[in-house]
Amino acid sequence: LPYADVVRILKSGPPTRGQQRLKYDMKDGSKRDIYSVILKILADNPPLIELNLNELTERIQNNVQNAKITTRKLRDSLKNWQKL
Repeated sequence: LPYADVVRILKSGPPTRGQQRLKYDMKDGSKRDIYSVILKILADNPPLIELNLNELTERIQNNVQNAKITTRKLRDSLKNWQKL
């Protein structure tokens, strides 16, 4: 797949089964679902070699306003990506 298609698939995440995904208010003023949040964090500050779950969680918390994305939510979202 071309890179743009891979990013599009990752950004859309798995099927929602008819429910709207929770949107998080970002410090840049945008509203994003969990999959878009993860992609933005990785794109804005790519890891040099690897990024552990705690570092990714910390980066996300530093960019999300008034909402706590739990490590469990993040882990579940990453597992869902693996299924795509």
